[in-house]
Amino acid sequence: MSETLSSPESAAQRRGLRALEVSEGALRRPHPLEELGVIDLGSNSARLAIYAAGPVGPPWTVYESKELPRLGTGLDARGRLTAAARKGALETLERFGKILDDRRVHRRAAVATGVMRQAENRARFLAEVRSRTRLPLRVISAQEEAYYAFLGVRSSLILGDDLLADLGGGTLQLLRVEGGEPGRALSLPLGALRMHQEFLHNDPPKRREVQELREFVDAALEASGPWTDPPPQRLVGVGGTFRAAGHLLEASHRYPLTRVHGLEIPRRFLTRESLRLGEMTVEERREVPGVSADRADILLAGFLVIDRLLRRLSLKRFTVSACGIREGLAQELLGRPAPQSRTDLAWGSARSMAWGFHLSSRHGERVQRLALELNGLLHDETGPHEETRLALSVAGILHDVGTVVSYPEHPAHSRYLVENHPLYGLTHREIVLASLAVAQHEGDELPSGALGRFRGLLKPDELPRVRRLGAILAIAESLAESRPPPQVHRKGDVLSFRVARGIPPAPRAFLRARRFFKRSFGLEVHLGVLR
Repeated sequence: MSETLSSPESAAQRRGLRALEVSEGALRRPHPLEELGVIDLGSNSARLAIYAAGPVGPPWTVYESKELPRLGTGLDARGRLTAAARKGALETLERFGKILDDRRVHRRAAVATGVMRQAENRARFLAEVRSRTRLPLRVISAQEEAYYAFLGVRSSLILGDDLLADLGGGTLQLLRVEGGEPGRALSLPLGALRMHQEFLHNDPPKRREVQELREFVDAALEASGPWTDPPPQRLVGVGGTFRAAGHLLEASHRYPLTRVHGLEIPRRFLTRESLRLGEMTVEERREVPGVSADRADILLAGFLVIDRLLRRLSLKRFTVSACGIREGLAQELLGRPAPQSRTDLAWGSARSMAWGFHLSSRHGERVQRLALELNGLLHDETGPHEETRLALSVAGILHDVGTVVSYPEHPAHSRYLVENHPLYGLTHREIVLASLAVAQHEGDELPSGALGRFRGLLKPDELPRVRRLGAILAIAESLAESRPPPQVHRKGDVLSFRVARGIPPAPRAFLRARRFFKRSFGLEVHLGVLR
């Protein structure tokens, strides 16, 4: 006789199976983040970048692959790409295309630059690409290349009267920016790979070779026309050589952050490192901390080009942009307006990050608004207003981002993510201030030696100020869910909050934040109820 079992255990199992079916259905739904694929085939390297994009703010890289087909070495005497060069580039593009197909990345852009513009048989190569891949590869002009670099930089830095320099393997692209808008563009045959091949024949190079390279660059810059009139206020560097200078500086100075975007590199550092690297073999350079093994051979030539460009401009430093042509192509795919201020950049970046990590935008924006209101009342005690305003803006939105790792330790995880995720519009110092404020948002003070890791960006005597930012964030977090929003007033040494009889603040969280706030500011905090 058969019998149907009905027990609490079997009912629970059935509920579990139904829940599993629901969760698997959820997994089958389209992911809310859109992915964009961008391929950049240059004279030295080929790169695939896949970006995730939310509904607001800039996209961020979720996958990257780099190969070194070095097409610049594959031109024969007639100016045609050799069969070996075409084969290597095609295999790379095929692999990139399969990755995009596998990830179901449908919105994609693919461009070829540098030596591909010069190749007599580029039409044949493009036909081969079309027949073997689904990539929309096109060869772009020097002016287009400079413009895409401009779009990428503009999405991550506020531009004024600047000169953008995109140093690739075959060419140096220069673009004047005046009033934040693109102006004259210029392409010079001064790429790092080309200069290395034409001048630095020995390993290590002879002093005569280095001097001949300098003289050639000086002559090319001098003959290129009056693009330095009026002189730019800043040089913004795009491309692997500029980024390599940033990595080298960070490694040699034990810099506390790993990001190079926005880093300012002194010309004297570049000159000193050029002299040091010029005395090494390529193998010795590969052992230098901060030097990429892939770029060790052509790095010296690239540094020499940048050094001569800075001297031509009478500038003492340059700013590294980690965003360039690939980010510019991604921006074109998205079709979003350019940010108009550092605030636009910072808030857009923070909201993009929050959206990508599935944070509650409503809660983060409530914390942000209250933190900024408190900072307005207390700015005499918190330091430079714009600096603290931007740091607190980002910290308010992202204070809970670490919950994606682990809730119990989420302030520490939030701090790490704020320090390391791409955030634009903030200086490196402001990013550190935001990350340290986030670390304290539950009312835990930083230890006395907490700023030691950030020497060069923060001074040890700034710890009281950093704690005040954390105390502001802690108070804002403890009151943010009160509905309607609390009213806040300051009178002398007393800060008063009034909440309505809607959703009251969490008592324990508020008491802890109030004690932290009093220790940090020396102010009494009163909480009352609106009638």
